Amino acid sequence: MRWAYPWLQFNLRTLFAAVTLCAIGTWYWYQRPYPVETWVSSAPGDCFFGGKPTRPPPPKDLREVQYYRRVRGKQPVKHGPYYLYDAKGRLQGTGYYRDDKADGEFTGYWTDGGKTT
Repeated sequence: MRWAYPWLQFNLRTLFAAVTLCAIGTWYWYQRPYPVETWVSSAPGDCFFGGKPTRPPPPKDLREVQYYRRVRGKQPVKHGPYYLYDAKGRLQGTGYYRDDKADGEFTGYWTDGGKTT
């Protein structure tokens, strides 16, 4: 029997290779950390215990970029580099997380060029 479209004809080796590559690709995508950007304020608000604040909350003028990794059956955990930028895009801080715990030094950068660890 001849197929009308010969490119539709697969052999078992090709099917096995395709399924294996799809499985490896899915595993890699699931394990790869992904970035999450959030805007945060530079100073904490007035009220910590549920009362009404006496003044408006400070503006959200800092941008955090944190990397998260998916964990099967649980919430994602911080895993990878951490960056903190101001509203103008200047780097304010860096660090690294491994399995939701701070790993290594966290460095803060001042506008005049100094840095703290």
